[in-house]
Amino acid sequence: MAGSDENTTLEKKARGAKSTKLSPSQVSLVRAIVDGDFADHVREVDSTFKGFGTVSGWVDGKVKGILNMPEIRSNADEDPKGFTKSISNMFRNHYNNVLKKSYRLGLSSTGDPSSQALPPVDDGFVKLLLPPLTGRHLYEAENKAALNEQRVAGGVGNYQHVLKVAWDGLDGDARSEWEQRARDEEGNIDQ
Repeated sequence: MAGSDENTTLEKKARGAKSTKLSPSQVSLVRAIVDGDFADHVREVDSTFKGFGTVSGWVDGKVKGILNMPEIRSNADEDPKGFTKSISNMFRNHYNNVLKKSYRLGLSSTGDPSSQALPPVDDGFVKLLLPPLTGRHLYEAENKAALNEQRVAGGVGNYQHVLKVAWDGLDGDARSEWEQRARDEEGNIDQ
């Protein structure tokens, strides 16, 4: 199909549908509108990409205008519904596979911040999400290597048992010191 003749096929050949072909010059004409006017319209109207439905009314009007262009109209008269669908799909595919994809990549980018990137998270919000630091957690973090050496090959349950025995083995003053250090360090999320 593609490459078998000089026209580019832009349709699904399902359920006996007529062939809807746009010539390379017609494809480049539609592509120029999709890349130019459509991309600009999406940036203005749907900059957070809520869905194609947000811009579908504009696309419908633009497709009707394209079908009335003399360069397209000659072929479109054969199968107006097929050509309408083919051209609409070019807009939809560009929205989902190019514009929306690049927007999402901009959000997940770890490189330079872009104008589309999410704002930095407030440290106070992160502190609300973190569980309170306890003396036992701090003791575990600072003594993890020693606790791992005492483990018998028994998995996570064995590690928790070793931690419990070590923590319970501390006297009251030592536990109080760990608890005080935990309270002092709790506000420091850069640990």
